[in-house]
Amino acid sequence: IFFRTHRMPAMGDKKVAGACAAVICCSTLAWIFLMVANVLPDWSNGKTQITADGTLSFERKIGLWAYCLKLFSGSDYECGSISSNLCNNGWLASARAFTILGICFLCFSCPAAAVAIGVPEKAAMAGACLLCTATLSFVWCMLSWGMWIGVAEDCWIASGVAPNYGSSFWLAVTASIFAFLAMLAACAVLAFGKKGGGKKKGVDGIADTPGNEGLHNDGAFGDYPKGEPMVPTDSGDMAPASTPNVSLYPDNNA
Repeated sequence: IFFRTHRMPAMGDKKVAGACAAVICCSTLAWIFLMVANVLPDWSNGKTQITADGTLSFERKIGLWAYCLKLFSGSDYECGSISSNLCNNGWLASARAFTILGICFLCFSCPAAAVAIGVPEKAAMAGACLLCTATLSFVWCMLSWGMWIGVAEDCWIASGVAPNYGSSFWLAVTASIFAFLAMLAACAVLAFGKKGGGKKKGVDGIADTPGNEGLHNDGAFGDYPKGEPMVPTDSGDMAPASTPNVSLYPDNNA
């Protein structure tokens, strides 16, 4: 009776929870990498040596929002707001927009995964929403650095200098990899949810599936009405309230 009235969580629920945890982990890492890439002005960098001894050179770093210059070796970079006249407006605006979209959609992935964990009976629906959000997050992350490839070719004062992709660019690429992993985990959430990972639970957490419709922690099972309160009998045993008030163990001397 104990194992009938105290069932372990469904294996499907465990798989959904595990896949959701993977989505949250990968989405969080992707968000961190993309946020840092958005802030740091080092999507591309380059150096043009002016003097033979290298004491005077023209070094620059370009980010989504800032343009940094350094003229003397050993000095600090001086950064300012990036001017639209220095770059191709279309590429730069697209890179900014897709980066911001990626950051926002990666934030939405975590609540959607939490819903799939907290409300197992809605796992299939939450999995579909999660897959949509994770897919868009991956697309935006890819397009953020994809658009920057066009920006880097047009964003130099000195012509004819091939750009080097800096740390921010590679952070964005790394973010897209984790976003892709989050998308795969979201596919698993949807698959497990459709296979019954989220059965509708009874009042005590036991799934109302064929064969255990009347099985709940109130002790009523078999043909007894589900949810009926238990009351003591003459013998001190417990039985449903509708049971006649007679001993469940007749007197052997009778």
